[in-house]
Amino acid sequence: MKTLLRIGLLGVVLAGCPGCGGCTRSKAPPLPKAVPGAANAGVVGQPAYHAAPAQPTYQGYTAEQWAKWLTDRQNADKRFQASKALENMGAAAAPYLLDALRNGKEPEVRLAAMEALTPASMAPIEKPLCDQLLELLKDRNPEVRAQAASRLAWFDHTSKTSPEPGYKSDERLMALQAQYHFDSDPNVRLAARNSLLSVYDHRRRSFDCPPVQNIFIDRPSR
Repeated sequence: MKTLLRIGLLGVVLAGCPGCGGCTRSKAPPLPKAVPGAANAGVVGQPAYHAAPAQPTYQGYTAEQWAKWLTDRQNADKRFQASKALENMGAAAAPYLLDALRNGKEPEVRLAAMEALTPASMAPIEKPLCDQLLELLKDRNPEVRAQAASRLAWFDHTSKTSPEPGYKSDERLMALQAQYHFDSDPNVRLAARNSLLSVYDHRRRSFDCPPVQNIFIDRPSR
């Protein structure tokens, strides 16, 4: 009799034990995992939120805001301030300067964009910028052509041992040579000559002192 009583009590205990098949209570749902780096990581039931990286600023304004002043063709002071600001912003200014060179309707805007160019702002847009400067050699404004010719010498480099030609050195050389011989403006021709010597020396991987002059003897065909 005692044995039967013990068996009956054991059955009752097993029937009420969680995880043994007889328990009718539902388990609590697992807590959601926190997303590493989220602003509200560890807060149950809240979606993860990732803040957008802050844009670099200069004197409290972003490159995009300065670029709007750069394209203000009515206000020379604003263009000058914007050009200096974008010059100081380096790579952050790159896409806006390229856009101003491509789409600036007034020569003053294109000139302001070129004045803001620096090695830091040129690096991310080197290839499209070179192509655009080659295109600006055809600009109606002679000052724009002269500034474009000067900057076409900026794409070459000098290593520890010798000058190294840069992007599209052959095409730049031919374009500058044509500009030197055929442009109607003397300032453009002078700018083209100076850049031409630099590009030529980098292509030959050596500097001459005084620079060689034979590249100016033969006029290229147009």
